[in-house]
Amino acid sequence: MSRPLTDTLLHPLLRHLMDGITRAGLPLMLLDADGVVVDGNAALADRLGLDLDTARGRPCADVVQGRDVFGNVFCGPDCPVLAMWREGVCLHPYEIEAHGVGEPRKVTFVPIAVKLPDGEEPMLLQVVLDPTPAQRAAEADDPDPLTPREIEVLEGLARGLSTRGLVAALHISVSTVRNHLQSVFRKLGVHSRLEAVLVARARGLVGAIPPR
Repeated sequence: MSRPLTDTLLHPLLRHLMDGITRAGLPLMLLDADGVVVDGNAALADRLGLDLDTARGRPCADVVQGRDVFGNVFCGPDCPVLAMWREGVCLHPYEIEAHGVGEPRKVTFVPIAVKLPDGEEPMLLQVVLDPTPAQRAAEADDPDPLTPREIEVLEGLARGLSTRGLVAALHISVSTVRNHLQSVFRKLGVHSRLEAVLVARARGLVGAIPPR
């Protein structure tokens, strides 16, 4: 379990979202509109092997120093993810190799654009996942793929539906929803609904993440 994020002056809505991701044990990085690292959690420090105190206040590109699958520089002043975010384009998960944290590490970033009320500056949440399980699943014939109904359950989770919401949307019982969720968690190798949605998005099992 990750420790709580450091105390920073953030909008309560954003803090609530970040705390939920942190409680799920997922690595999280928060960026401002300029792509500067505002905050992160202990899971992020562990996953990327970085010092949060050193990372805060620096451009994400300098901290991560990502390269694409061909070894080309991905992170920099012309970051395509930041450009898409500023233009209001739907953001998709992407895989890079981080070179700014010691030994290069392959990771999948799942970006979540957050538009805050009261005219506050928008923020970008970056959830960092290990791509290895997804790579293995993509490279091999999966002996236990998700069923169409399980995909529907995942899509419902991605829309923020609760158990009762899934019951109403799919016209199935509470116990059936719970059985589907247990099966989805097992097949994706996750332990929470939030983690299931993020992994599913990273693997292309559910849709892209629209600006919020």
